[in-house]
Amino acid sequence: MIEKFYSKVDKKILLFSIISTKNVNEKRMDASPETEYLQSSVSKLKKGFKIKPHKHKSFERKIYKTQEAWFLVEGKILAEFFDIDDKKVFEKTLNKGDLITIFNGGHCFKTTEDTIFLEFKNGPYFGREIDREDILK
Repeated sequence: MIEKFYSKVDKKILLFSIISTKNVNEKRMDASPETEYLQSSVSKLKKGFKIKPHKHKSFERKIYKTQEAWFLVEGKILAEFFDIDDKKVFEKTLNKGDLITIFNGGHCFKTTEDTIFLEFKNGPYFGREIDREDILK
């Protein structure tokens, strides 16, 4: 099951999605619509599954924002999410095995126990002044 959270300001804008790996019962669950810059998915593969050798083609892509995904290897995070107007819209405790992909809006988090998580972003990264804007809570 994929939880999807949309903006309250513009119901067409996907803010983020969450997949818990303990709920994966399909071969592949895509967390990202094809139109988003950052693509993430969870795959449950049987022993012996193969993908043909391949590589991805180079071509120009225009990217206008940073998106990110977190995967919790262990621990817990209390995350807050903000709509495109910077208003808090959701709070959730993320647990071991959760994949969250953040497309729009803002976020912050606090670890509630020792935590290891993987973070992925589209790049390149141009530094805090260019790439980030603080939300006043």
